[in-house]
Amino acid sequence: MAQRGDCRGGRIHPSARTTDDTTTVNATALLPEHAAAIQGTIDLGKSEEVRKNYRSRLREFMRFVKQEYPESFDELTIALTAEEKSERSNYFYPSDTHDLVYAGLDHDIFLAFVSSKKIVNDPKGGHLASYSHISKFYCAIKWGSSVAERHLSRNFYSKVDKYMKSYQKEYARGKTRGITDERAADPVNCSLFKLLMTWAVLEGNVFVWCFALLMRHLMARSINIGDN
Repeated sequence: MAQRGDCRGGRIHPSARTTDDTTTVNATALLPEHAAAIQGTIDLGKSEEVRKNYRSRLREFMRFVKQEYPESFDELTIALTAEEKSERSNYFYPSDTHDLVYAGLDHDIFLAFVSSKKIVNDPKGGHLASYSHISKFYCAIKWGSSVAERHLSRNFYSKVDKYMKSYQKEYARGKTRGITDERAADPVNCSLFKLLMTWAVLEGNVFVWCFALLMRHLMARSINIGDN
């Protein structure tokens, strides 16, 4: 179905646009200053902190594959060349030696990895990791695929999306049973909230007491689970 040519409405994904992919585009070598200006804007799509976090999560996944499924490591990863590591637009860091193939990535191995990350060991015993923490491994995979310009399969998205929705429910149930990782579950956890309320009462600070109570119970505090 053809899309309207104006700029009104919401975002239209490339896959939903009317395109011409048959005509050959003659690539032009850009002047260095023009290429740098373009990349400077693209760099703003993700903060440096988020990019480093995503690369760290991807390295963690690749270590899991190498340790648990060594026979699949060479099939699922690509060794980086010095040129690839030095290319600014690839966002590699000194610790990066490999990248994922992305195309044809085994969803079962990835789900085995994120499942191994569900339980957080702490002094009180095993607790469910926050949905935010688990979902960011998926975000890292999608980001890495976009940077590498190697597409994940439709089946990968379907299987992982299904798992993430189910884990969201599992985490919600765990939260009601008190078996979630309190530190990751909430920036203002129950222990900290009690201390804050006690301090407000002792200090006679009605404003802090009212604001904190409303924020927690009536204003349905949002927990940011997306990337930056």
